[in-house]
Amino acid sequence: MADKPEDAPPVFDPAQLKDIEYYLDVPYEITILVGSTTMTINDLLNLGRGAIVELTKSAGESFDVLANGRLIARGDVTIIDDRFAIRITECAEPGGVKSEDD
Repeated sequence: MADKPEDAPPVFDPAQLKDIEYYLDVPYEITILVGSTTMTINDLLNLGRGAIVELTKSAGESFDVLANGRLIARGDVTIIDDRFAIRITECAEPGGVKSEDD
């Protein structure tokens, strides 16, 4: 297999996209990560109605907002018309998450 010359154009050049509108309707699965935990199968099998599972997040910590499994933001839970919602407090940037105070 021959090596690609250093001056060869990239296989995909984002500048070639003429109409970003084409991509704006692509669906993304948005997930709000409340927390997680690790437990043995025995503990899992012993869970029943009313069981409490302690999570890694502390009360008052921001929740992670994921798009297709990738962190895109963090936010706080709020309620709008009896439904849960997230108020975004930090937006992700390449290499990390930026808070609204930055």
